[in-house]
Amino acid sequence: MEKLKQIFFLTLATSALISCSKDDKIPVANNLTLHFNNTFKTNAIVLGGATSTALR
Repeated sequence: MEKLKQIFFLTLATSALISCSKDDKIPVANNLTLHFNNTFKTNAIVLGGATSTALR
């Protein structure tokens, strides 16, 4: 049972190292851009606007 645990953790660690490699030569499959229109009912929400209550 102990040998099985060692094999499992070794396989897990090897898989993690391979999947986290920094090989940037592989192109990204999708290029996605998100746009948001922030509103509260019919009022637009402007973050950092003149009426904002955030501390400066």
